[in-house]
Amino acid sequence: MGSALMSVAAAALAAAASLRAETSLEPIFGRGYGSTLYRLEMTFPLTNAGDSLPENTKGLGQSELEYPLDALVAGARYRQTFQAGDGRSIGLRLAGWTNVSEPDGRMQDSDWFGARASTGVTTSSVLFKFSYTRSRAELRWLGGEAGVDIGDYSLLGRPVRYGLLVRAERMDYRLYGADGWNRAPGETTSENVSFSDSNLVLRYGLTRVQPRLTAEMRFARSTRTEFKIALSAAPAMAWDHDDHVIRKKESDTFAFGYEIGAGAEWDIRITDHFLITLVGDAAYFRAKGEMNQRFYGDDPGTAQNETGTTIDNVVTRIIGLGGGLTFGTRFLF
Repeated sequence: MGSALMSVAAAALAAAASLRAETSLEPIFGRGYGSTLYRLEMTFPLTNAGDSLPENTKGLGQSELEYPLDALVAGARYRQTFQAGDGRSIGLRLAGWTNVSEPDGRMQDSDWFGARASTGVTTSSVLFKFSYTRSRAELRWLGGEAGVDIGDYSLLGRPVRYGLLVRAERMDYRLYGADGWNRAPGETTSENVSFSDSNLVLRYGLTRVQPRLTAEMRFARSTRTEFKIALSAAPAMAWDHDDHVIRKKESDTFAFGYEIGAGAEWDIRITDHFLITLVGDAAYFRAKGEMNQRFYGDDPGTAQNETGTTIDNVVTRIIGLGGGLTFGTRFLF
């Protein structure tokens, strides 16, 4: 028994001695692209509609708020790789980033009103767009990821690494002012809407978490350059909080869905301990949930007093399409 344990321990020590460790630290700077679309939909019974509408027709209200992500970002990546003598390796990675500029674009808010008819087999909707405004956006964007990958394995004659990467992001927006138009149902002319950019009109906070399964394939590998492409898929979760300051209304949503992504990386080795990296990635995020609203004050835009009124289980979708381009300088130790 004792000799067997000694043999196992000796084998483990030999395996550990054969591992070659490499550490890299990489400051990064780049630009984010894309937007997050927040879409909510409400149905309600129609009254005094007469016989002009099909049976099972309901009123339909729809709203979309599109938040921009086109901002400069800065951060750092840390990688630790352990290479075995047989060519296999395991890698650990950490990264974090934040925006260092405000978004170039404005938040866009669009509203529709209409009706939806259902026959039990098909569903059709008619929508009338009655409002469109844009607001100046200020953003605080924090992101991070942590993961592990293993390789190399062969796929289609190319080396591939597989990994699990958990990514989390928090985006806090403050929206100021509004310019756009409103149009009453049945009217052909619009009324201009204008609020000063100094007026806070809305706060919006969004948290997204995605445990990604990744596959990374290497191409054109040489002593000085290496090109990689990666694909990822993940279940996705999102939590958000919306405070309509003007309307005295706040909303909370939890949504669940999926994310798919792709990326490319080009590494250029300058010396044995210094590389330049160029990374581009893109991802599509889609989650569905239910929103609960509460009026904490009286909406000045309506005749009635809504203070304390709640609206629950509003169907909500959070849709993100975006990515980034980053430049990094990697130091190897």
